[in-house]
Amino acid sequence: MVVTLTPNPMWETTFPVPAIGSTGSQRLNAGVRQLTGKGINVVRALANLGHDGLGLLPGDDKTPRHATDVNYEVINLGITPRVGFVLVDPEGANNTYYEKGPTWTTDQADALVDQIKERVQQLQPDTVVLAGSLPPGLPTNIYERIAQALRPSVACLVLDAVGPALESALSARPDLVKVNRTEFIATFGKSPSSEDEYANALLDLSRNHGVSACAVTAGSGAAFFCLDGRIFRAIPAEIEVRNSVGSGDSLLAGWLANRDADHESLIRAAVGAGCANAEQLGVAVFEKERAEALAAQVLVTEIETS
Repeated sequence: MVVTLTPNPMWETTFPVPAIGSTGSQRLNAGVRQLTGKGINVVRALANLGHDGLGLLPGDDKTPRHATDVNYEVINLGITPRVGFVLVDPEGANNTYYEKGPTWTTDQADALVDQIKERVQQLQPDTVVLAGSLPPGLPTNIYERIAQALRPSVACLVLDAVGPALESALSARPDLVKVNRTEFIATFGKSPSSEDEYANALLDLSRNHGVSACAVTAGSGAAFFCLDGRIFRAIPAEIEVRNSVGSGDSLLAGWLANRDADHESLIRAAVGAGCANAEQLGVAVFEKERAEALAAQVLVTEIETS
């Protein structure tokens, strides 16, 4: 079972619009309203792929305890989830508008660590995913604190974060790290562009921080994976992008759902899930069959390293 933590969840509505940047009054078609955030998106995508997942998220007494399309539990810390919306045009371009989220106190941060540890001990999942941005007031070492607390009892610890939140948590020696290119640059100050630069960046992350598996994605371009010290480039199938929000989370779900497969099959499955997500208006609402069809079209090449 996979358990995820999303410290900064959001009630997000995605609206299709005729064009980005239009001025004046606009009458929009009905949007897609979902509970989102990286960890929540991973759980939703895992369900599409036929795998169990549970998303843990902070909330308050007024936070709904159930959604029809994703399995989650609320940790009552007196935190009201933020709201946001996304405008998506017919070409797949989008503008996103997200609240930062409510400001946390030190006591709430401490309670989050304690309650996550307690719930994970009760659930005994094989995998825990710590994912997403941090709201104001939540210390940047919160993932490190949670990871260190969970490390002795969790077989697979996954990080999908950025900046100091990711850097500090690397001390817990996570098993899997996934970031996009923008997040990688923001965290490590390196801007890979060539195959060699991506390979060296991933090998550095793996060798210097004990991360056995890591990946850097680059939107619709190639994704690069490091698995057991081997570097792979994955070129996705050509698709008509509807909304790319959540594609990295869907890729991670495809990875976790196929982690017992051989390297190339795992990579194809992961990238196929990410592509399937991008074809949909909603976040992580793709069908398993479509993800599998797109996975079969992914070109995977191993990159020789010195």
